[in-house]
Amino acid sequence: MNSIPPFQNLLGEAVTGFSEREDDQSRWEFANELAQKLGAQSLNICGFDSSDDSLLWVNSSMRSDWLEEYQAQGLAVHDPFLHAAKLRRAELTVAAGTIKDIDRTDYEINNRLKAAGYQHLRLFSTAVTTREYRITVLCSEDPYFDRVAPEMQILRRQICNVISMYISAPVDFGVSKLITDSYSPILSPRERDVLSFLAAGYRNDAIAFRLGLAEVTVRSHILSARQKLGAPTRENAIAIAFKRGLIDF
Repeated sequence: MNSIPPFQNLLGEAVTGFSEREDDQSRWEFANELAQKLGAQSLNICGFDSSDDSLLWVNSSMRSDWLEEYQAQGLAVHDPFLHAAKLRRAELTVAAGTIKDIDRTDYEINNRLKAAGYQHLRLFSTAVTTREYRITVLCSEDPYFDRVAPEMQILRRQICNVISMYISAPVDFGVSKLITDSYSPILSPRERDVLSFLAAGYRNDAIAFRLGLAEVTVRSHILSARQKLGAPTRENAIAIAFKRGLIDF
């Protein structure tokens, strides 16, 4: 079992340490020091827009080769932590290399994390304002990272909540853009066309006639676009696509 620092001592150290640091870079470095005391080797924190769950910014201390692979392979599409964030899950633990079913959408990222040396990752979500919520992810190379006493889990949650309150902007804009660009849903030209016609007030049969498609194909494009955008209804899909500049009215 991992040892646990005195609970109140580390929590107090976190609050005091952040309060004493005025610039984003020193606060980010301090956040990583805290993560290491919690048994993690790397730290991710992401800010999301509460109105549409769009990813606003990212800070990550994961290795640069992994981040480049993450972007190049388009792994954000099936990232379990980004999906958990959109579902507003308070906590999530992922053990890398445990998914054996190659047909599962998260098979690729789960096993690539293992190959990159990451064993366990644990997410904590915090609503920091009415407009933004954040997730903090502890990334560990220790296969026994999650085998800890309940007191350590409480400590991790408390410290990550403190981190999320003080880290509010990307330190490395290059890394942030790399990941946010990967996360942004890519609608196909047909999906954009269909949503644009929907936004203009056309019904499915009229869209099918204008695009020379079967009506069932139009419905399929709408469903696909909704899934990519995380939209429960077509009206939500239109609003999200417009806000993100994916379609024009």
